[in-house]
Amino acid sequence: MYALDTGTVAMKWTYDLNGLSASLLTMPNGVVYVGCHDGNVYALDAATGTRKWMYSTGGGADATPAVANGVLYVGGGELVHAVDAATGTEKWVYTVGGVRSASPAVANGVL
Repeated sequence: MYALDTGTVAMKWTYDLNGLSASLLTMPNGVVYVGCHDGNVYALDAATGTRKWMYSTGGGADATPAVANGVLYVGGGELVHAVDAATGTEKWVYTVGGVRSASPAVANGVL
């Protein structure tokens, strides 16, 4: 994946995901979160492309992650993971039953 300067269209940085990017990007607070077919979610510094952390879902991370109140929610397979958005530390995992590939959404404190 790569980032371009919006003013000059010059390349700012690249990060090698081995062609495994699966989800669209979520980019709040200067951090790029991307889920990959390798089962990992990567948090990258939006300015430099430096990896801040990586979280393994143990399966897919196919859906676009959602971020609310400092928590990153990522779905893949039949699980939803809640991860501390700053550190990548797992908060909880919930089995939704059946395979889901929809992106999680948070509204009024409800996932």
